[in-house]
Amino acid sequence: MASNLLKPVYVSQTLKADVLVFSLGEMAYAIGAVAAGVLVALVVRKMGQYAAIVGNTLLFAVVIVAMVSLPYGWALVASYIVYGWCNASVRLIRQSLYMTVVPRHLMGRVMSFFNSLGMMMRLLLIGLFSVMIDHTGASMGYVIVAGLLLLAAVGIAVTMRPILAEAEVQAVVASEDR
Repeated sequence: MASNLLKPVYVSQTLKADVLVFSLGEMAYAIGAVAAGVLVALVVRKMGQYAAIVGNTLLFAVVIVAMVSLPYGWALVASYIVYGWCNASVRLIRQSLYMTVVPRHLMGRVMSFFNSLGMMMRLLLIGLFSVMIDHTGASMGYVIVAGLLLLAAVGIAVTMRPILAEAEVQAVVASEDR
């Protein structure tokens, strides 16, 4: 959602491009997202959920920084292919992890909590970027998003191993009880 605010301003003010670049970026995003939907299962099978989610989150941040560092229309379009891939793949892997880690009787509450937290973060970022855009431009907003993604990748890397290890122990105990 924050990108929906930043991208038109970035294309118009930073790139000084027209609607064609914006539209090509949207199309590239869709292609990346569809590719993720089709191929993410293969990536997860090869890398594992942990490596795939951390890797895609880091790739997401690096691509945003690269896009801002190369203020050209072609860089935006190329970045948005990867942007679409990363966004869709992280969402798909995250959903799969929820199904693996969160007990079924708590799923609704956990999902509601994370969805509420996510909505609050989006609203705060949109508010911040709305105020900030006039002073710094959209590029700084993208840099903030990249920083948050790096922070998220570190958080995932630190917390996921113990959570996945606990989930494996619970699965073994459950299978022994049967």
